Amino acid sequence: MLLHAVGPVGGSAGGNEHPLLEKTVKTVLDLAETMELQTLAMPCISSGLFGVPLKVCSEAIVSAVRDFGREQHILTKVTLIDVSGEAVGAMQEACDRLLQAKREFPGWEVESSTTTTTTHAPQRDTTAASTRGPVAPEVCVQVEIIQGTIEKQQVRERETH
Repeated sequence: MLLHAVGPVGGSAGGNEHPLLEKTVKTVLDLAETMELQTLAMPCISSGLFGVPLKVCSEAIVSAVRDFGREQHILTKVTLIDVSGEAVGAMQEACDRLLQAKREFPGWEVESSTTTTTTHAPQRDTTAASTRGPVAPEVCVQVEIIQGTIEKQQVRERETH
């Protein structure tokens, strides 16, 4: 299934590219949830021909996924995928900065290889609230970052099953 999302064009949004792109990604995530999709893959929207800087795109996308993932959903895995090594690097940096580096998300783990980095959401904490102290927002979505194309990932997935 293909969900087509159009992000802002760099320089034509009056400096509002970040919030507009974050809203676009949130809309896509909400639509995927409404359609009861369990996984979703998306590129670094607006970073190519639309000319929005990679840092702006990657931070808006990761912020939207982070905020969406604070509640339990049917959608449990988001794959950030792009053919551009620079875009993949920017998305990884945004994940490192906005997901793992935040101590409000205890339990995040990062696995790395040359082409794939996966960030896993922590397991549910079943400890009584009175014994665990202040409650941090629980993240319920796994984020995977891949350089490549969806078509190649689908072929690999079929080969492994």
